[in-house]
Amino acid sequence: MPQRHPPQESPPPSTAATGPATVTVFASPTSWIESDALAQCHQVAALDGMTHVAAMPDLHPGKGAPIGAAMASTVLYPFLVGSDIGCGIAVFPMRLRRAVPEKLAARFPDLDRALDPERDADDPAWAVVQGDIPAGHVEGLGTVGRGNHFVELARIGTVFDPGHASRLGITGGDLVLVVHSGSRGLGERILRAHTAVHGAGPAPDPGAYLAMHDDAVRWGSLNRRLLAARVAHALGAEPAEPLLDQCHNLVEVRDGVYLHRKGAAPGDGRDVIIAGTRGTPSYLVAAHA
Repeated sequence: MPQRHPPQESPPPSTAATGPATVTVFASPTSWIESDALAQCHQVAALDGMTHVAAMPDLHPGKGAPIGAAMASTVLYPFLVGSDIGCGIAVFPMRLRRAVPEKLAARFPDLDRALDPERDADDPAWAVVQGDIPAGHVEGLGTVGRGNHFVELARIGTVFDPGHASRLGITGGDLVLVVHSGSRGLGERILRAHTAVHGAGPAPDPGAYLAMHDDAVRWGSLNRRLLAARVAHALGAEPAEPLLDQCHNLVEVRDGVYLHRKGAAPGDGRDVIIAGTRGTPSYLVAAHA
């Protein structure tokens, strides 16, 4: 999880890039990518301070900026991360004696109903909360959200690399819970506060933005744990630590540059899940930078 970034990590103004940034699209010749998304990559590349835009195979248009891209700049642009700061995917092991899909589906909790600290004070899912709730934001706790967010019970199918699976403590046939959700209204509140004054412009105080941003990243991770705990208790299992919890909407400070990630999970040796669809498998992979 990203650490809080002190203001002094902000690159000095003298490092601002000149001219459009480079754009690289990582996709095969058969990949179908919307032309609007490619156009957005080049629009972002023309922003002041931008140095490079890396587009992934699932690139698609977003609100003013592409989704499925990592964008490096000497200037911090909150709109490149968007409103769902801290959105990511976590994978949790699920130990169930018998897994009959139809019966388990009927026992899933209502993940559109938020956990209320007072009304639901006795809910066992609260046990995963260690310390204070980031930013004191209690709205939407334990809910999955809209759009492409989901909570899915899945079974490990083909294991291509037994060593990788063993390191994660899983094997073929094991059940896992895949949770894709973000910071709900907290990230939106942070972005709106910025755009109300600065529009799509850069953050005038990067340190102040990053402090709020980091709260939203921690909130998103906590919410994924709450979602998993709610499901585990409803299905008669014990909540477990995630096998991985990878955020793909955030800003990282790397080598004095702001690396904006919008729907693009970090690789550099970390485990990553590539989510499938309702009809195609997901993949747990060991990423390589």
